[in-house]
Amino acid sequence: MLFSFQCFSELSWKDTWWAIIALLISTGISLYSLIMVARTAKNVQRVSGTSQLAQLRDLIRHLYRNLIVTIAFYEKFNNENDSSQEGHSRYPSESHLLKLKVDGNDFIHMEKYNSVNDKNDDINSRMHEVKLLLRNYDTEIDVALEHMKNKNMSCDVINDDMGNLLFKPFYLTSYILKLMHMIIRAEKLDRGFASRRITITPEDDAINLILTNHLIKLNENISNYIVGSHWKSDLDFGKELPNSVSRSLDMLETGITLKTTREDVLKYYSRTHRSVDKELSDTMDRISENFNDLLNSTYVNENPQYRMFLTKDEWGVEDYPVIIKTDVAIEYGKIHMITCR
Repeated sequence: MLFSFQCFSELSWKDTWWAIIALLISTGISLYSLIMVARTAKNVQRVSGTSQLAQLRDLIRHLYRNLIVTIAFYEKFNNENDSSQEGHSRYPSESHLLKLKVDGNDFIHMEKYNSVNDKNDDINSRMHEVKLLLRNYDTEIDVALEHMKNKNMSCDVINDDMGNLLFKPFYLTSYILKLMHMIIRAEKLDRGFASRRITITPEDDAINLILTNHLIKLNENISNYIVGSHWKSDLDFGKELPNSVSRSLDMLETGITLKTTREDVLKYYSRTHRSVDKELSDTMDRISENFNDLLNSTYVNENPQYRMFLTKDEWGVEDYPVIIKTDVAIEYGKIHMITCR
C-alpha cells in the first residue's frame, strides 16, 4: 500500500511539472503572438497615405526601368538570332528578366484601407486589382524566361511573350495613377501633395519621374555622348517603338495631357534627390555645364529627334518615344546574352 502511494505521488509530481512546463510554453507562445500582432498593427499605422503614394511613385519608376530593359534585351535577342530559323541560339541572361519581377506586397498596403466605408472599399478594390495585375505580370516574366531558355521554341512564340512584357509597364502605370488619385481624395491630401513642392497631380509626377530618370542616365553617360569613347549605338534610332509599347503609351497619353517646363523638371529633380544624395542633386548643373558640347556631340547630331527634345522649352508625354529610344541605347550595351544549351 505504501509502495503504491509513493508511486502515485511520484507520478503526480512529474505530471505537475510537465503541466507547468506546458503552461509556460503556451504562455510564451501567446506572448510572442501578442507582440507580433502589436508590431503588425504598428507597421500598418506607419503606412500613411503620403508614404503609400511615395511607394506607388517608386513603382512607376521601377516599371519604366523595366520597360527600358525589356526593349533593350528584346532588340538584342532579335539582333543575335535569325528569325527565319525554327528555333534560336541566344537569349538574355536570366538576371535581366528576373529583376523585372514586382512583388505587389512591397508597394501596396491594402491593410491600411480595411476599415468599412465607401472610399476605403473603392481603394481596397483598386489595390486588389493592381496586385492581381502585378502577379500576372510576374507570371508572364516566368513564362517568357522559360521559352527563351528553350532553344527549340520558335521566335513567333517569344515575340508573343515579349509583346505582353512590352505592353505591361505603361498599362500598369495607368492603373497606378488612378489608384493614386483615389488615395489623394480619400486622405484629403490635395494640399499636402502640393505642399511637398513636387507636383500637384500624379500625372505630373509620372512625367517628371520619367524625365528625371532619363536625365540621371544621361548624366551618368554624358562623357560617352560627348567624347564618343566606349560608346557605340547598335540600334536604329529612327526605328519606330515596338507596337506593344506604342499601344500602351496611347493609353497613358489619354490620361496625361499636361506639360512640364525644363525649369520645373530641374526643380523637381533637385528637390527629390537632394536629401538622398548631394551628388545626384548636381546632375542638372553638370548637364548644363556640358550642354553645348552635348548638342554638338556625334550622338545628338546623328539623332535630330533627340536634339529637338533637348532644346524644347516644354516637355510632355509626347516626348516619351525619343526619351525611351535614348535610354534603350544606353541600356543595350549592358545586356548579357547566353548561348542556349
